[in-house]
Amino acid sequence: MKSIFYLFIAITISLSSSCKKPVEGCTDIDADNFEALAEEDNGTCYFSGGAVFYHNLAGSQYLLDNDIPYARVLIDNVSHGILSANVHWSFIPSCSSEDAITIQNYGLAYQKSKQFNYRVEEPDGTLLDAGTFMIRANSCEAILLNY
Repeated sequence: MKSIFYLFIAITISLSSSCKKPVEGCTDIDADNFEALAEEDNGTCYFSGGAVFYHNLAGSQYLLDNDIPYARVLIDNVSHGILSANVHWSFIPSCSSEDAITIQNYGLAYQKSKQFNYRVEEPDGTLLDAGTFMIRANSCEAILLNY
């Protein structure tokens, strides 16, 4: 009788532990919604990153020499601000730098990186610079503008 009792206990424990479902969630440490307790990725990870646009002394001097007071930065045809001709950087600014065009926590949706197009224009819309850049999860991409 005692052995049947122990057998019943062993079977019960075995069945209850084998039915436990793994904790689902985002398991990618680079994701905004990373879940440390998740054991199985459920495809819900989403990401964001940033970028900073700036010009150096040569870019600033070009604007000043051509009587251009500022340069407007557009990303995918949406204006994100202006860079004054009177301000330049002798170093690579961070995504939190004042006076640079900074884009923080830019949503990448469910992609770890995404390519964007940028345009830099004079106040009258004349093109100064254009190109593409990547924003990667949890990083700040620095884009030096060349005029």
